Amino acid sequence: MMAAVFFAYAVGHLALFLAALTRLVRFRTLATLPLVIVTLGLVYDNVMIALGSSIGAGEQLQQLSVPRYFLHAMATPLLMLAALGLVQRSGATWSRSPAAIFLLSALVLGMIATGFWSDMIMLHMEPETEDGLLTYTNVNSVPIAPIVTVAVLIAAGVVLWRRGG
Repeated sequence: MMAAVFFAYAVGHLALFLAALTRLVRFRTLATLPLVIVTLGLVYDNVMIALGSSIGAGEQLQQLSVPRYFLHAMATPLLMLAALGLVQRSGATWSRSPAAIFLLSALVLGMIATGFWSDMIMLHMEPETEDGLLTYTNVNSVPIAPIVTVAVLIAAGVVLWRRGG
């Protein structure tokens, strides 16, 4: 049952990927590129979670799980760039300043490095079964990069809300 739920998530994320890709091609808005990358990663992530029990514990599923952690480490912080693009479109002049762009870019690079350290360098996977799903989980992961990313996304959401966008 849960495998079907994750396949449904994958289909939903595939639709979001195609919408983001269409938007990127049509409008050539660079801030859309992170959404394309992240949604494609989420398609892969959800398909691997859904298929884990069918593949079974072992070397094959473990190797297929490595790209999940790579995509999380490298792509999740990119969402901050998409948020910056939305804030810029809302007309917040401070968001176009070289200082704001530099600081956010430095934060993104720092969170990619932090995520890469946590999810790739320190990667130690163990099989985990929950609700009939078999996945390989990183027992060494420290979710600093995702937490910082979510905090920045919330802050961007507040800015957009306050600006009426």
